[in-house]
Amino acid sequence: MKIRIIIFFVIALFNDIGSLHAQNFKQSNLETRSVQNFNFGWKHLKDKTYDTHRVGLIDTDWEMVDLPHDAAIFEDVKQENSDGANGYFPYMKGSYRKHFTVSSENQDKLVFIEFEGVYRNAKIWINGHYLGNHLNGYLGFEHEVSNYIRFDQANLIVVKYDNTTKGTSRWYTGAGIYRDVWLKIVDPLHVPLYGTYVTTSKVSKAHSLVNLATEVTNNYKQTKLCKLVSKILDANNKVVEQRESIVPIQSGETFVFNQDIEVNKPNLWSPNNPYLYTLKSEIYDQDKLVDEYITTFGIREIKMTPEKGLLINGEKVVAVGGNIHHDLISLGAAAYKAGYEKHIEDMKSMGTNSVRLSHNPHATRLLEVCDEQGILVYNEGFDKWTSQFYGGEASFNSQYKKDIENWIKRDRNHPSVYIWSAGNEVMKQGQIEDEKFESPKDAEDYGVSTFKNIKKEINRWDPSRKVTVGLFPTREKVWNGYDPKHQPKFNKALPAEMAWYSDVVSYNYTEQMFAKDYEKYPQMMFINSEANTSLGMDFKDVSWSYIDTNYVIAHYYWTGYAYLGEAPWPRIGWSRAFFDLGGQLTNLGSMYQSYYDQKPMSHLWVYDESEAGTKLYEEQYGNNRTWSWHPMTKNWNWEKDTKLRLAAFSNCEEVELFLNGKSQGRKKPADFKNNITEWELNYQEGTIELKGFNKGKVVSKDKLTTVGKPFAIQLKTKTDKLEASGLDLAYVQVDVVDEKGRKVYSATNEITFEVSGSGELVGVSSGDILSHENFKASKRKAYNGSCMAVLKSGKEKGTLRIKAKAAGLKESLLEIKVKQ
Repeated sequence: MKIRIIIFFVIALFNDIGSLHAQNFKQSNLETRSVQNFNFGWKHLKDKTYDTHRVGLIDTDWEMVDLPHDAAIFEDVKQENSDGANGYFPYMKGSYRKHFTVSSENQDKLVFIEFEGVYRNAKIWINGHYLGNHLNGYLGFEHEVSNYIRFDQANLIVVKYDNTTKGTSRWYTGAGIYRDVWLKIVDPLHVPLYGTYVTTSKVSKAHSLVNLATEVTNNYKQTKLCKLVSKILDANNKVVEQRESIVPIQSGETFVFNQDIEVNKPNLWSPNNPYLYTLKSEIYDQDKLVDEYITTFGIREIKMTPEKGLLINGEKVVAVGGNIHHDLISLGAAAYKAGYEKHIEDMKSMGTNSVRLSHNPHATRLLEVCDEQGILVYNEGFDKWTSQFYGGEASFNSQYKKDIENWIKRDRNHPSVYIWSAGNEVMKQGQIEDEKFESPKDAEDYGVSTFKNIKKEINRWDPSRKVTVGLFPTREKVWNGYDPKHQPKFNKALPAEMAWYSDVVSYNYTEQMFAKDYEKYPQMMFINSEANTSLGMDFKDVSWSYIDTNYVIAHYYWTGYAYLGEAPWPRIGWSRAFFDLGGQLTNLGSMYQSYYDQKPMSHLWVYDESEAGTKLYEEQYGNNRTWSWHPMTKNWNWEKDTKLRLAAFSNCEEVELFLNGKSQGRKKPADFKNNITEWELNYQEGTIELKGFNKGKVVSKDKLTTVGKPFAIQLKTKTDKLEASGLDLAYVQVDVVDEKGRKVYSATNEITFEVSGSGELVGVSSGDILSHENFKASKRKAYNGSCMAVLKSGKEKGTLRIKAKAAGLKESLLEIKVKQ
């Protein structure tokens, strides 16, 4: 296809000058293009793929499913046919079929089907015609199917997936069509997929210069005189400014329009003000409107300097948060926007303003949430620079260029994305090659040449952002900073080889070297891309203790949210996180909230040094505790006079502990290691309360109370209504409480759910990393007195009801309105 570019206005793109980036919403409610959510009415058959693409195949006995759909999460965990990387969920394959019709009114149009993600090795057929396969399950793709559509007749699309190859990821992947699918009908003169690119070369509160690059493809057989009208709309859908350009576009050509639009008194996007504009691109065939394309964006300037770190719109910001993997726990890898909203809202509640997307392109729905909620995104494209994402069927070198184009063009318009990462702890850092496709010579430079090539490709598609790579804890020619015996040599060595070629140096677990490198190499900028507590390491302290917020750009704990996979049996996932598998804040979350949160906070925890507590801790974490903290509980039911140690996680100037109203002493967190204030006392029944003080005034509180026996179930949710979209979610926290409505942390009751009305139960979970209960069952045992139920709306308005019952407990009913 021919591509021609004409520049109407001089534009400039600089790494450190303002960048305005946009998010591509699906084009809906437009006069000229039809975009149908294609998620509903699919049929699924697991394990079989041989002849399932046959048009005449009888599929009446196949399971009816809606998308997004993760086939693996419905299965039980077993050691057979799996491994710890996948959380002991099965590696599986299967097929999907969907029957649909397209009106003959569209026979002069182009028809596309877009898949945002199929894991893995997707092969696509339509009406018996093979369209192609796609190895990388973390990136989307589309096919034009215009020539194969039977208008006003039944059509059949078939998708086969095969995730039976182990080792394609080091974490739970899911299986099947786990992201959204779209059926698009457009004019032959149209904006193609990811066809807009929005930046700014100047940003200020007075006025900003918006630079637009808009691709228009002409699939007519003749040249078309094309008019592009670009309109910028504010949050109230009012046109702020617009620009018009007219160009003849040849048959088969993709033309790139470049326009500049000045916006006066712009509302700037930032974590504290995530204001979004809309770009509406109108395409005219002479004077006839034939296509419209919507791009949502935020105007903001991202700048990084060695002296000040990260600046957004000229204001100092430290990006803080956690690494996250792509699963939504009981939903598996199924990419629900409401699920991402829940996780991001949880993390924001403890003071985070950023996430690192580990270690693959995540769903567009997540980036939308980050745009809307003001979360800065460290966006990572690859893990190891090997054939892993391709199942060993193709080399990394044969795939990475097209994957980078797909990834960057898809994500470059999101204002939340502030940096690109080329990979994580890559094998070449240790001079280890992909033996199937490479020789030792390919890794002899410690990954430098590969990184330079990847960086060049990223800059090709987006020169406005900086590029980094997550470095394994190494130094020059010194491997494995975890090992104490390496420390003397490690501390004397130069930074790792790729550090010199990174725009920003991203160190995993090597934050103790920041100050030394900052002093020696004044050009360097730093991100703590993975961090831990260093518990059990006598040569290293809690990661945050090394972070100088004057110049460090970001700090990311491993991890922000518990995830499935990367676990030895009988564990099914990674629980050393701010939030556990049941969505409950952990002691790690409280600890790092005291470092991150700008609002006054104080959380009280009890060290659980009981025999049962120690045993459970060892089962959950094993011998490697460097990502965990000491076993703790919120339980205040103990034997009389039990000697207890308590900890306060607080960002206040002073904290004071009260046992049944009597002060146990006021202390300053700054006087304690890692700001963790401690007391020792003998247990007394009643209430233990913590108060935080700033300037002598109480600004935060937390308390623990002795509770009675389990009496009832309590259901609560933050969702008062759902959209009748078939895709909206409500998270229902399920607590076991005593007669006074107080949570009983020791409760382990098995709770059964009955759901009726306008929706369904789609997942249950708890914080128990050792539980092998099915995530799709209608029952769950409480852990620390709680579990979580996830409800999904139907497509009809009405009321969604959930009833929770357990033997010996008073049942509970919760109702949620479902509205259109």
